[in-house]
Amino acid sequence: MAGVEAGLGWAHARFPNGWTLFVAVDLPELSVEWLQQLIARIAPGKGCVPNYQGRLEPLAAIYPNLAWTIAQEHLETQKASVQSFCRRGLETGWMSPWKLSDQDYRALTNWNTPLDWPGAQAQRGP
Repeated sequence: MAGVEAGLGWAHARFPNGWTLFVAVDLPELSVEWLQQLIARIAPGKGCVPNYQGRLEPLAAIYPNLAWTIAQEHLETQKASVQSFCRRGLETGWMSPWKLSDQDYRALTNWNTPLDWPGAQAQRGP
């Protein structure tokens, strides 16, 4: 959550009415096409967070830079969960959900260790 707050603070100082894309570094299946679909779902003052079977994916989301002050408040009240930050955005209207299909969700397969590589190779084939 601290990283999201810091990123939004940096972006808000430069582009207060813009958006910031947050993407975890362990998502090797993420594609330009997937990101274009995410971008197509934002609106003025409103970001988008993917949702798969009720679970939000806040580290593959676009936030409105105006949410920076909310991120600050969120951290000050000891709420370090990006999930709860996104849920707050959905409840108050500055985030919208993108309900992912099984196919869309595959782009968010994460690799946390080198052992994840062989399993992914087996699924994908030669």
